[in-house]
Amino acid sequence: VRVGGTASLMDDMVSDEFFAASKREAQILVLASKQSEILESRETLAQRMAELGESYEGKQIARPAYWSAFLVVPESMEFLQLEADRIHMRKRYVLNGQRWDAQMLQP
Repeated sequence: VRVGGTASLMDDMVSDEFFAASKREAQILVLASKQSEILESRETLAQRMAELGESYEGKQIARPAYWSAFLVVPESMEFLQLEADRIHMRKRYVLNGQRWDAQMLQP
């Protein structure tokens, strides 16, 4: 899936609310993950999450300053469905006023 459009950084209050509404596991993952860095193994990350889960047991997790919410207003969306015969199905939707126009694309 590919989405094209405009992204806007949300203010701290909205980011706080979004983070607070996230599942606890997702909040712990935000703290445990060094996003986009090379991961030694899933087990390393799982262990870090377990440690943080224990240290935050019974405590509320505050949104870290480096985590923010974004609002994406889509103008186009593309979907790819892989097929065994390699004739993959690609479909793009482009916003045209108030409606979405569908286009088939070459694989």
